[in-house]
Amino acid sequence: MAVWRGKNPARLFAMKDSTPYRERPVTEIAREQECMRAVFAYATPVPFIFEAFGGLGKTAQVMTERFPEVVITAADLDEECVKTYNKLGLAHAICYPMDALDLLKTLKFKEPGLWGASLDFNRFTILDVYGRREGRWKIDLIEAVVERKPTWIQITDSAVRYLHLNYQKYYCQNNIDSYIQTLVEAMTERWGLYRVTHRNYYAASYLLLTLNDISD
Repeated sequence: MAVWRGKNPARLFAMKDSTPYRERPVTEIAREQECMRAVFAYATPVPFIFEAFGGLGKTAQVMTERFPEVVITAADLDEECVKTYNKLGLAHAICYPMDALDLLKTLKFKEPGLWGASLDFNRFTILDVYGRREGRWKIDLIEAVVERKPTWIQITDSAVRYLHLNYQKYYCQNNIDSYIQTLVEAMTERWGLYRVTHRNYYAASYLLLTLNDISD
C-alpha cells in the first residue's frame, strides 16, 4: 500500500475541501497521479471510460497511458478546468462543462460490463454511504453508475486526512486499513461492490472496485 512518507502536509499548503481543483498544489496532484497509476495497473482494459470529474485532465492522462485506445467522456462543472482538460489534446478524451449525472444519463451502453467509471470525488467518506444528507448527490451518482454495470469503478475517498478525528463516527479503528475495510464492507452490502486494490497518501484514498467478487 502506498502511504505518504514526506513532510507534514499541513506545512506544505493550506487547502480546504472547497478549494477548486485547478488551485491545488502541483506536488499534491503528482501524488494523486502516482496513486492512480498504481490503481489502474490492476484495471481490466475497457474500450470506454466515464469520468465524473474531469478536473485538469490529470486522471485522464493516467488512464490514457494505461489504455492508449480508450475513449474517455468526462464532465466537470468548473469551466476553467474543462478548458485546461481539453487543451491537453488527449486523442480520445473530451470533457464537457456539465453535471456528471446529467452526462451519464445521455450515454448509451449497448452491453453491460464493457466500460469503466472514474469517480474522483473531492470530498467523499463512508458517512455518505451511511446516509449523510449533503452526500445524497454522490450516492445518486454511484447508484446510477452501478445500475449500468461497468467492468470496474474507481472511487476517491478523503477520510484519511482527518481519520484521527473522525474514526469513531466511521465505526472503525484509527488506522487506514481498518477504515478501508469498513468502507468496502459497507459498499459491498449496499451495492455489491468488491475491492480489487487501493492506494492512499495523506490526503486521499483511491479504490478500484468491481461488481464481481474476486477474493476466491
